Amino acid sequence: MGIPQIRNPELPPANEMPEIYHAPIALIGCGPASISCGSFLARLGYDNITIFEKQMWIGGLSTAEIPQFRLPYEVVKFEIDLMKDLGVKVICEKGLGVDGMTLTSLKEEGFKAVFIGI
Repeated sequence: MGIPQIRNPELPPANEMPEIYHAPIALIGCGPASISCGSFLARLGYDNITIFEKQMWIGGLSTAEIPQFRLPYEVVKFEIDLMKDLGVKVICEKGLGVDGMTLTSLKEEGFKAVFIGI
């Protein structure tokens, strides 16, 4: 798609970005959809992104169901590492509907946007 795997260098420094770029964003599920969403948002300059994964491992179906001979785990880990290098945080063993986590509770915690990638 022609988008580099880094924060867009044409953007102003993070401290000069409009306030909305610092607003907390929650992504639910750490599978391919949220990994992609988090990476793209971070490349666009958003810097307060947290992914919540209810499992103790990340990668979703890419790591749990697709055989290694079709999609090696190293490839998935590479994408995850790129995402983390952009500043996206991942919290495991915390998912929607688990231990009282709801869309309302996320809003009360200050998240301004929620992406549901489950």
